[in-house]
Amino acid sequence: KKYTSQKYEKEALLPPIGEEAVEKPRKSSVLLVVLVVFLQSVGFTVVLPSMRYYIDDLGGTFLMYGFVVASYSVGQFLGSPVFGYWSVHRPVREALVVSLLITSAANVVYSFVGYMPQPVWMCLIARFFVGFGAGNVAVCRAYASEATDFHNKASTMAKLSGSQGIGFVLGPGIGFLLSFINFKIGPVVDVNQYTAPGYISGFIGFLATLVVFIKFKEIRTHEERQEASTEKPTHSELVPIVVSIFLFFVVISVFAVFETVTTQLTLDQYGWNVSANGLFLLGVGVVSVAVFIVASMPFVKKHQDRHLLIIGFIIQTVGLVLIVVWQWPFWHHTHLNLAQFIVGAVLIGIGYPLSSSFMYAIYSKVLNPRFQGTKMGWLTAGGSLARMLGPLWATFAYNTGGTELLFLSTAGLVMLATLVTIIFYRKLVPHPDYNVAAIT
Repeated sequence: KKYTSQKYEKEALLPPIGEEAVEKPRKSSVLLVVLVVFLQSVGFTVVLPSMRYYIDDLGGTFLMYGFVVASYSVGQFLGSPVFGYWSVHRPVREALVVSLLITSAANVVYSFVGYMPQPVWMCLIARFFVGFGAGNVAVCRAYASEATDFHNKASTMAKLSGSQGIGFVLGPGIGFLLSFINFKIGPVVDVNQYTAPGYISGFIGFLATLVVFIKFKEIRTHEERQEASTEKPTHSELVPIVVSIFLFFVVISVFAVFETVTTQLTLDQYGWNVSANGLFLLGVGVVSVAVFIVASMPFVKKHQDRHLLIIGFIIQTVGLVLIVVWQWPFWHHTHLNLAQFIVGAVLIGIGYPLSSSFMYAIYSKVLNPRFQGTKMGWLTAGGSLARMLGPLWATFAYNTGGTELLFLSTAGLVMLATLVTIIFYRKLVPHPDYNVAAIT
């Protein structure tokens, strides 16, 4: 299978990513955006094992905890199209540096809110700006997609998705390790299990900003950025774009619901603390990382992205059903068997990376091969909307109807996504400008 369009012949002849796919400056920049995605993922999850308890310590409620978790996603929802648009019309490095500075500063503020008036609300505001800066994930996805030829997009986007997955995994693991920290730096800086995640994230973020500023290389000229302002999606392009964003919304919703309610669920069912939750999430995350690694391997290219997406949805559905405390109609339980919970969580840990990796790959292909920044911003905004609504729904549904209402409704949403994928199966194919033969 080769490109037949002369317009993209030069891009098509680039060797595969990871095998001298791009010239050295571009390759190093792809690695940099992978690093940025990793750091933003860590920034989202490193606080999760301790945030529930941090909000309690600041005087907040479980419902307020849901709002604080969601505020990150509100920020990313707004920041994604902003930085995506910025990266198309201005240098990509500029968008990355500004967004990283915002995220890093907000992470430090998160750890200082205990010294401020209205600390819970200040915590919410800090997490909002952490999320706003994390809108640069759209920029990273667009850059990686544009720097990769068609036949290697799936593996490249799997690598990018894998870096995000590893960040999601190591975040709770780092949070677990930081739960043992408790010391002061001077009279003001109190470093403990609640504040250490913010300080660490801020420090690493500032270092990453410096590296991006020095090492990142652009792949587009000023003239090409000007040309991008005239490109608009056609009606035929909008259908697969909208369907893909909905499917991605569902993928991220599962993760958001599971991550949000896990600490409260394990506290209620097993009496777990910060350290236990961090260790458990780390274990589930290791499974996800293994799946991400497999998804990026060359042999996976032999399989249809859409088939693997559907398999991921089915696995997640089974996992969600397993972590329900069944009170009706099968049997009356008020306790969730630990083995049942672990198996369900592991299945979610397998299904999520499968679905997310191949959803990225599908979306990067349905878009026009060039100038994907703004449209990648739409996808990231869809994921942010899921992370915004997911925590709110999780806290409300869990308080109202327990695991039955929460996880069965989420499983129903995943089943709907599976059906939508089947209905629009032949719409989720590469953009005509790729002009690749025999893709369906």
